[in-house]
Amino acid sequence: MKVVIAKSVAWWWYSGKRDAERPRAEEDASCLFARSHATFFSIAPFSSTTMTTTASSYDVLIVGAGVAGCAFAHALSTITSPSHTKPLRIALLERSLAKPDRIVGELLQPGGVLALRKLGMEDCLEDIGAVPVRGYCVVHDGKQVHIPYPGGHEGRSFHHGRFIMSLREKAKKAENVDVIEATVNSLVSDEASGRIV
Repeated sequence: MKVVIAKSVAWWWYSGKRDAERPRAEEDASCLFARSHATFFSIAPFSSTTMTTTASSYDVLIVGAGVAGCAFAHALSTITSPSHTKPLRIALLERSLAKPDRIVGELLQPGGVLALRKLGMEDCLEDIGAVPVRGYCVVHDGKQVHIPYPGGHEGRSFHHGRFIMSLREKAKKAENVDVIEATVNSLVSDEASGRIV
């Protein structure tokens, strides 16, 4: 099983193959997830005996249901491969599933909007009051200079909490993904092998 601690909103391409088999990132759109500050651990099967869920074990455990965790869970749920005879079972853990209530604006650059589209998650930007952003405006001595995004692409500006809740709803609807409110206190390792269990 893989444990992923998702702490970032940076995106990268992942194909589910070994590194040597991965095509260039620009050519592989099988799934998208967070790269920067994400930590990966190989561990033994995770037992959910203390959690109410429909399964007793998971293939992947993702800690953190923010932008990166939700996108990763949804992306993994869509992987199809001859090497996988059945869909991955994914647990997405979050300390609090309440709407984040902090004063944070959000600007999703055009690359992020395109990434959501490739993931099939662009609808997460609907019904959250997202405002199209077409570029920047620089003001100096009362003069404005408009700098549009190249190619007519658009970003989106929105309330952070609404976006997170929309992403969580999308993750909840993904096949074989259980979104669980829980606190992860530590990782337990086998002293003999050093393997995280």
